[in-house]
Amino acid sequence: MKRCLSVAVAPAGEGPPPAGAGALPGMTAELTRSSERLHLWARHWAPPFASPPDRGHGVGAADVHLSAALDPRYGSRWYETADVLRIDRGQPGGSAAEAVGRALSRYPGCLVAAAREDTGGCVVGARDGTRLRVVPDGAHRPALTAGDCCAVASLLHCQLVLGRPWSALGPVALTRNGRPVAGGALRVLLLPLNGPAAGADPVA
Repeated sequence: MKRCLSVAVAPAGEGPPPAGAGALPGMTAELTRSSERLHLWARHWAPPFASPPDRGHGVGAADVHLSAALDPRYGSRWYETADVLRIDRGQPGGSAAEAVGRALSRYPGCLVAAAREDTGGCVVGARDGTRLRVVPDGAHRPALTAGDCCAVASLLHCQLVLGRPWSALGPVALTRNGRPVAGGALRVLLLPLNGPAAGADPVA
C-alpha cells in the first residue's frame, strides 16, 4: 500500500478522471442503502517527497483529500497535513481502536483515522468520537486488504465532508477498477463501536 495518496471521490458518471490517471477509478463503492455509486481515484506519492502532493483531480469531485500512512520508516512530514491517517499494518486484539484514538489526538488536522485489525477488518474513527468496525460480510469472505481499508476510510471522509452522518450508511459494496473483488463485490459491514449503528433503524 502506498504511503501517501491524494484521493478524489466523485459520484459515478460525474466529473472527468483525475489528471494523470487512467479512464477507470481505482475503486468503486456502492452504498446499498441509497443505491449511490461513488468512484474513488488515488494518485500515489512515495517517499522521499520533493514537494507537497498536488491534490488537483479536476472538476466534479465531491471530495479531494490527502491520505497518509503512519509508518515510522518514512518519517512524519505529511502527518500534520493529512486529512486521513492510516495504520496499514494489522493491529492485535482491541488495539486498533486505541491506535485510531492516538492518531486523532496527536494530529488534530486529520478528520478521519483508520487502523487495520489482524482479524481481517479495520477500525475507522472520526474526530467527533464516532468509531466504526469495518468487517467483510460473511464468514468466508477474504480479509480486508490495506487498500480496502484505505478506500473505506476515504469514503467515510467524503461522507463527513458532505455532511452525512455515518449512522445513515448501510453496508458498502466495493469493486476494483470496475471488476469484482475476489469473485464478487466485496460487501463490508460498518459496525458501531459507539453511538448509533451505521445503517441501523431506530428502535421504536
